[in-house]
Amino acid sequence: MRKEKIKTFVYIFIASLCFVGSLFYSINKDTKDEFLQTSVLTILKSVNDELKPSAPIDLAITDVNFEKIYDPTPTFNYYKYSVDLTVKNNGATLVNANVVISGDHNQKSQFVRNTKKGFYLQKDGIYVIKGYEVIFDGNFNGGSIALNIDAKDRTDIDLSNNFVNVDFVEFPPKLSDVSLKEITDDKSFVITFENEKDFENYKFEAFVSGDYSFPEDSLKYAEVYGLGKVYGYYRTQNNGDILSSKKWQNISVDKDDLTVKFSENLFSDLTERYLYLKATDKKTGFYLFSNVIKFPGYHELSAEDLVKFFDEDESLEMAVSGYLNRDYSLAKTVTRGEALKIVSDSLNIKLPRDIDSQYFEDISPENYLYPYSVGLKDKNLWKTFGNKFNPNSPATIDYLKYLVYEYTKNR
Repeated sequence: MRKEKIKTFVYIFIASLCFVGSLFYSINKDTKDEFLQTSVLTILKSVNDELKPSAPIDLAITDVNFEKIYDPTPTFNYYKYSVDLTVKNNGATLVNANVVISGDHNQKSQFVRNTKKGFYLQKDGIYVIKGYEVIFDGNFNGGSIALNIDAKDRTDIDLSNNFVNVDFVEFPPKLSDVSLKEITDDKSFVITFENEKDFENYKFEAFVSGDYSFPEDSLKYAEVYGLGKVYGYYRTQNNGDILSSKKWQNISVDKDDLTVKFSENLFSDLTERYLYLKATDKKTGFYLFSNVIKFPGYHELSAEDLVKFFDEDESLEMAVSGYLNRDYSLAKTVTRGEALKIVSDSLNIKLPRDIDSQYFEDISPENYLYPYSVGLKDKNLWKTFGNKFNPNSPATIDYLKYLVYEYTKNR
């Protein structure tokens, strides 16, 4: 404000000099008097036009920066951010103006003051509004909030630059524990998750990529039964790099049962795909996303694969226990039960002696695999397989890797 007073004083001082000069000059040069008086009036009018309340302004938000200052709690389920807005005035000078910053989705309206009487910003001036607090619903992972700046007592000639959309993204995924529920007869995958939220007015999308990779230790093994076989897959956490990547393609999802149909045959061992879900509130545009599911392709485990796996790892010594002999075909498919027994024996897993419960519906106490299945319970691995172990179904390479990794880790 002080700067503007100095500027105004300079304008008036120059105009006064011109006026005095014109009087002196008019003594001898009457013909120039009208020109000089007109020049003085032009200067004074320019000063007046720039400062008068009716002069049009043009406030524009040119930059936004923010940082999170608050995470959701049980009593206040919102994220809170401190936002800095850079504002430029492309129009006439603002003096003691009533400028308000606000936002949609329940943001507070706040008067912006940088003088005792209001807001000042000269023509072409830039000002940074610091610390405007924005809240974002803690039930979501991301969304966009529009922030707006408005001079209530002045006319803004361009309202298109008065607002900015600020995008917020938070982790971990809130579409929690996404997994495969079943495989349908047409080889579609039915996806499920554990959220108790009502998703009636949400749009579901699936994003798929075949060109991605994750560290092995970040992948969590899981299984789903379908079409007479057990299909292994992996789950891993989503992150910012995944969301911003251009490698993901949007494919349709049946909203009623969350069925995803791939154009490729995911039962081929040559196919590898990654998928995550996104659920968007149709009213607010806020969204939740899920963890990532990896489809590794389906590769049944042959006896040759089994022998090769143990041979390639010098830390493992395969205990065949009479399972493999000279007459055994290396092309034969190994069952899940057979693989469980070989891995347990090879790693010298101690089997429980006192058995008083049945953990899998399809492995009775009379079955030779029963103590091995109880061993899964003792290692806290049984939840991976559900109520049925499917011991006679073909084992897969991924199933074998999972058993060896978990038993090695928990020895």
